[in-house]
Amino acid sequence: MTDYIEEQEGEFETLCCIYTEGELTKTSSNPTCFQMHVEPASGEEEDCSVSVDIQFSYPPTYPDEVPGVEIVDQTGLSPEQVTELETFLNEQAVENLGMVMIFTLVGMAQDKLVELMDSVKELQEQENRQKQEELKRKEEAKFHGTPVTKEAFLEWRERFDQEMRETTKQIKVSSSSKLTGRLMFEQDASLALSDTRFLTEASAVAEMDLKDVEVDESLFQDLEDLDIEEQT
Repeated sequence: MTDYIEEQEGEFETLCCIYTEGELTKTSSNPTCFQMHVEPASGEEEDCSVSVDIQFSYPPTYPDEVPGVEIVDQTGLSPEQVTELETFLNEQAVENLGMVMIFTLVGMAQDKLVELMDSVKELQEQENRQKQEELKRKEEAKFHGTPVTKEAFLEWRERFDQEMRETTKQIKVSSSSKLTGRLMFEQDASLALSDTRFLTEASAVAEMDLKDVEVDESLFQDLEDLDIEEQT
C-alpha cells in the first residue's frame, strides 16, 4: 500500500533543498500547499521581466492524483498567456501521474516561459515597428501636403471668388460712406461761411490789438540827428 503522506513529505523536503526561500514558500501544512516563483530557464537579466508564482497543493492520494496547479501572480504576461501556461501545466501533470512531479512541472514552466517571453518580445517589436511606420507617414505627409485634385481646386476657387466678392462689396460700402469736401459743403451750408467768418473775426481782433498799443514817442525824437545815408 502506497504511503502518500511519506511521498509528499519526501518530495517537499527535497524541493526545500533545491530552491531558496525566495523561490519556495509554504503556505499551508494540511493539506500541504506552497508557492513557487518561476522565471524563464535562460536566466538572462532581461528575462526577469517575465515571471509567475505557481501555487501547488497536494491532494490526499498524490502522486496518483493530479496536484492542484494555479498561477496566483505573474509579471509580463497577458491573461491569455497565463491561461495557456496554466492549462499546459495541468496537462503535463496528467501525463506524469504515479510519480512525484513538482520539480518536473517547474522545469516545464520555465521552458514554457521562454516560449511565451519570445512571443511577448515579438509582439512588442511589431508594435514598435507599427509606431515607427505611423510616425514616418506623418512626417512624410508634412512635406507632401494634400494632393490637389480637379474637384478640390474648383471648390477652393469658388470659395476664393466668393471671398473676393464680399471684400469688394465691403470696400465699396466703406468708400461711399466717406464724403468729399465738396459734398460736405453742399450738405451743410454753414460750412461755406465758416472760412469768411473766421477771417473777419481775425481782422477785427488784430485792429483792436493795435489800438490798445501805447507808443513811446520819445524813442523817435533823435531820429532826425541820425546820419542815415540813403542807399541806392
